[in-house]
Amino acid sequence: MPLQYEASSGLSNSTETVILHIDLVADKLEPLIDRLKNGSIVPGQKRNHWCIDLATSQEESIQLDPNSKDDCSLDILVSKHHQTQENNIKHIQLSVKDGLKFSQVTELLLNNKHDYYRFDQNHQGLRQWVITTLALLFSVGYLTNEAEVKDAKATVKTVWKGQNEPAEEENQSEMVLGTFFDPNEL
Repeated sequence: MPLQYEASSGLSNSTETVILHIDLVADKLEPLIDRLKNGSIVPGQKRNHWCIDLATSQEESIQLDPNSKDDCSLDILVSKHHQTQENNIKHIQLSVKDGLKFSQVTELLLNNKHDYYRFDQNHQGLRQWVITTLALLFSVGYLTNEAEVKDAKATVKTVWKGQNEPAEEENQSEMVLGTFFDPNEL
C-alpha cells in the first residue's frame, strides 16, 4: 500500500486528529537526479520537491511526502513534522473546512485511487500529482477558498529558488505528467 507510516510516529492511530489548515511546502532547489543512470545528475535541470503538511497545531503537522519508487510508482511517507520555515524554499497555506480530520483526507485519497499514480520514466510528475490532489480536496469541500487553491496550483507549476523568488528562466521546466492507474488492471 502506497501510504507508508513512519514507524516511530504513532500516526496510524491518529485518524481523529483535526487539521487546522493545509500547507504546501517545497524544499530547496536541487539538481534533478536521473535514477535510471545510477543516480547521476541531469545537467541543467533542477526542481523543488513538494510535500503536503496537514497542520495539527502551530508547531506540528502530519506530512504527506510523495516519492517515486524504483518502478516509478507513488509512495507516500506519512510522518510527524515540526512546522519550520527555515528548510522550506516555498510555503503556501490553504484554508480547510472546520473540523476536517486526518482520516477524511487519507480516506479521500485512497477512495479516489490518488495513491495509484505512476511518475514518468525519469521519476518526474510530482507537480501534477500535487495539483490534482488540491483539485480533489477542493471538489469535496475540504479546501474552502477557491482563490487560494487557484494561486497554489499556479505556484506549484513554477520552480522556486526562494520564498518569493522564482528560479531563473533556464531552471524553469515544463510540468511533467505522470498517470493515474487502476490497480485492478495490473
